Amino acid sequence: MSESLRYIQAVNAALTWALDSRSDTVYFGEDVALPGGPFGATKGLHKRFGSDRIFDTPISETGFLGMALGAAMTGLRPLAEIMYADFTFVAMDQLVNQIATIHYSSAGRWKAPLVIRMQQGYSPGACAQHSHSIEAYLAHTPGLRVALPATPDDAYQMLRTAVTSDDPVVVAEARMLYPTRGPVRTDAEVEPVGGARVVREGTDATVVAWSRMVPAALAAADQLAAEGIETEVVDLRWL
Repeated sequence: MSESLRYIQAVNAALTWALDSRSDTVYFGEDVALPGGPFGATKGLHKRFGSDRIFDTPISETGFLGMALGAAMTGLRPLAEIMYADFTFVAMDQLVNQIATIHYSSAGRWKAPLVIRMQQGYSPGACAQHSHSIEAYLAHTPGLRVALPATPDDAYQMLRTAVTSDDPVVVAEARMLYPTRGPVRTDAEVEPVGGARVVREGTDATVVAWSRMVPAALAAADQLAAEGIETEVVDLRWL
């Protein structure tokens, strides 16, 4: 079954699936419970699942990422939201030195099955400290999996995959994609982690992209096709 959803609605649907189907999941961050999330991703979830499953935290990324690791090590599968990806930098010690390394440094005795959701990138009205794209930093951190969904369907599928992974996963969403709409396979099986995808066939050139640059690359490929140049577009999806 497929239904047409906006990207942000697909995120909400994936979070609903996680909280509904897995009793070990909890969701927390700044303004995610009663306000419904700064961009509406968690709208309605607090009313449905209650304060034990979804709750607001103080403005302390270091604090609630440390809490996420502790929760993951003791049997839960926490999902923590960082309001803007830029704010990750104040908690890099928790993310890079603790969350990413706990499996290795414990010789496999501990795991960190947790998800960190964040949105990033330029949007109208955003300031210098709300416009970074930080996937390159994170992709160079051993122990982290980094997911960048480019479509509403991937926003749904990849977030569900992240929830079921035994490794820590950062899901970085492009804020400018939130209003985009597309078909979402809400009855699909949960996918394994990883896997690039050819989203347009072509024989003359290849463009490799991810996140917001995938639709930009597809638009450019359409322009080139009008000139007789067939361009393949590959969406990396997982870095």
